Amino acid sequence: MDRKNPRKAVKALNRAAHYLEEGKNIIIFPEGTWGRGDRLLPFKRGGFNLAIKVDVPITPVAIKGTGRLQPEGSYVPKSKGLINVSIGKPIYHSKDISSRARLMEEVRIEIERLLAENNDGELNI
Repeated sequence: MDRKNPRKAVKALNRAAHYLEEGKNIIIFPEGTWGRGDRLLPFKRGGFNLAIKVDVPITPVAIKGTGRLQPEGSYVPKSKGLINVSIGKPIYHSKDISSRARLMEEVRIEIERLLAENNDGELNI
């Protein structure tokens, strides 16, 4: 998504809404940018607005270990190693935009919980 071009960003969100309405899944990284991997960055509102607008649940996913393999700004992994992927249970919400802050906090708490737990499911890439 091109956040510097609001018109393109709106088009991207509309296209994503169309895919969701067709029953397809999409992936949105709620931080909206690269992080160093030591903590979650603030979440952007767009994906949450989209979930509320289309009335679909959010399934939290936590990914650990990618920062070592693919450093910030790199589009290709630089080494081999292990990453942990944990998938939470879907979070359902009301179709009321005023519930967005609560939804964002609930998703953040679940991702933090998934990151903190000891993951048995490792993918070796």
